[in-house]
This record gives sequence, C-alpha cells and structure tokens, in this order.
Amino acid sequence: MSRPPLLLLLIGFLLAGCGYTLERGNPPLPQQARTLALLPVRNETYEPILETETATVMQETLRSNTSVILLPEGQADLELLLSLVRLVETRTAATTDAPAGITVSLSAQASLKDLRKDRYLWKEVALQASLSESAVNDSLELVSGIKTTRIRQELLEQLCRKVYDRIFLDF
Repeated sequence: MSRPPLLLLLIGFLLAGCGYTLERGNPPLPQQARTLALLPVRNETYEPILETETATVMQETLRSNTSVILLPEGQADLELLLSLVRLVETRTAATTDAPAGITVSLSAQASLKDLRKDRYLWKEVALQASLSESAVNDSLELVSGIKTTRIRQELLEQLCRKVYDRIFLDF
C-alpha cells in the first residue's frame, strides 16, 4: 500500500472517530424528534406581509430536508418559532470610488421547543441577515421599503438558511 492512500485512510478514521462526516445529506432533527411544526412567524417590523413570505421560505428550506416531517402546531415533537424584529435599510451615495448602493439588514429571533419534554432546546436572540447591492447595473428604486423582490427573497433565504443550520448543523 502506498503512503497517500494510507494517510487518507488514517485521516478518515480520525475524522470518523471525532464524529465528523464528509457528506452533508439530510441530517435528522435533534433529540431523536421525528416531526416539526413551524409556528406562525411574528412580524415586529413595519414591513407588511414579511411574515408570510418568511414562513413560505422557511417551509421550503425545511422541506429540502427529506427527513423532516412538517405537522401543524400542537401535533409535532418540536416547534420552531421565528420572530422578525428589525428591518433596516441603509443607502450610500455615489462617490468617485464607488457607485451608490443599498444595504438591507433583517434581525430576528428564533427558538426550538421540544414539546415531548416541555423545554426549549435553544433560543437564538441575535439572528442577522444582511445583503448589499450597488447601483452599477440597476437602479435603487425601492418597492415597499426593500429594493425589488429578488433582494427581499435573497435576504429571507439567508435568514432561513441560518435557522436551518442552527437546527440541523449547529445543535
């Protein structure tokens, strides 16, 4: 046996012994839970229907994991609560070095509760999603306080991905 395959085999055993995996796959829910309920998203921002759009993106993100079974509130092992706390839009003026731009940030809180044991598995009070765009190729016209549907969608996808990672990867 040559040295590189032997070294790779040794590294593989070390990683396996530490609990690491080399493929992402569909991680299971924490605490051997089988089902999850997404509670109605709370919207404490002044942006209308943001909670509905967030719930849709969060459901799509959760459904991308085939090991997740979504059930209605009160019928699942785990309940996920997501609260949208603050939406901030910052515009920058064009300078000789940089074009005009916009940064949109969304702050949120999330918690995951195990209903079988009636206790919270985690609470996250400082979730943050942020997106910046320059006006090089498109205008900075805003629709309902957020520039275009594309930016809004990307911002929500970023936030929901952070919640997903907290549930499945960072637990």
